[in-house]
Amino acid sequence: MGPVSFVKKKILFVGETPTNSAPTLTLARVLTKRYGHDARFSEGVEKSSTRQWIGLCRWADVIVAVLYHGPDLFLLRQFALASSLSVPVVRYWVGSDVFNTLENKEYASLTHSAGSLFKKHVAVAPHLITELNSIQVQANYIPSVIDSPPPAEISDHLPRSVLVYLPTHRHEFYGFDCVHEVIINQPETKFIIVADESHSLAKFENVTSLGWTDGLSALWPEVGCLLRVTKHDGMPRMVIEALSHGRHVIYSWPFSGCRLATNSDEVIQHLEEVFSKVEPNKAGQEAIRNITTPPPVEQWEELFNSLIMYKPWLPVKSMIRVLELSIRFRFSGSLEGQPKTALKSP
Repeated sequence: MGPVSFVKKKILFVGETPTNSAPTLTLARVLTKRYGHDARFSEGVEKSSTRQWIGLCRWADVIVAVLYHGPDLFLLRQFALASSLSVPVVRYWVGSDVFNTLENKEYASLTHSAGSLFKKHVAVAPHLITELNSIQVQANYIPSVIDSPPPAEISDHLPRSVLVYLPTHRHEFYGFDCVHEVIINQPETKFIIVADESHSLAKFENVTSLGWTDGLSALWPEVGCLLRVTKHDGMPRMVIEALSHGRHVIYSWPFSGCRLATNSDEVIQHLEEVFSKVEPNKAGQEAIRNITTPPPVEQWEELFNSLIMYKPWLPVKSMIRVLELSIRFRFSGSLEGQPKTALKSP
């Protein structure tokens, strides 16, 4: 990949609320702050107003869509409208969306039938590429974008503490039982729990429960290891940050620089090995340098350039697709709470 020229673009993000945990919010911030792009979020307009949706499509140079549930026929029809206006749509796969699509035959069928409505698919981790291949979706690999630089220097001695991300309403998905067992088994190890606003593990003396935190930069000096045991995952920015800071990572998915563990016994074994020396994870730092070279944001920029370069698309073909999807939607009834009247002319 050669040098990338950052020409200002208008990027529309669809399907995800711009909360601090949203991958697209971090991507939007980097594109906007560092390179001057104009990034906006649709805020659900694509589901509520075709008139406003068309207005956003006319504004945008490219659309990036994260769809945790779906798409449905109505949304495919909206993406066909975007294509008819020569606006390419990129589907961005970040983890849970792949899991949901593999588990739901209707999601998988509609994703496959979307065909060229998605000009490109992008996934944040190699194992997601493999999973998507199983439903005949060919995706490009671009690692997750993070918005914090690696530290200038790292201490040679890491603290005996473990950082755990445990969202309040998703305990089971994020391995609560495993984390609970490990905390009990490792009383001399400090555990820092973030995102659990119910403070479900705060009763243990070796636990500091912080609830929701805006960013992790201030925490890394206090952390020696990140523990993440999930039912499914993409490429969490927390893992990338931990490795770039020279922290050890015990992870339930295979990833360079991390220690693989899927149950409490394996986690405990890794913790004992990690804290027997408490040295920085130099292999993890090297792995992240390799993965993020060239920087993911430059890979996105090159992708955007390649898509916009080949505009205009074939508007006649796209409009035929709009009509096909409109007919299918009308005869299939209301999907995702969308009334049939949503198909009236704007």
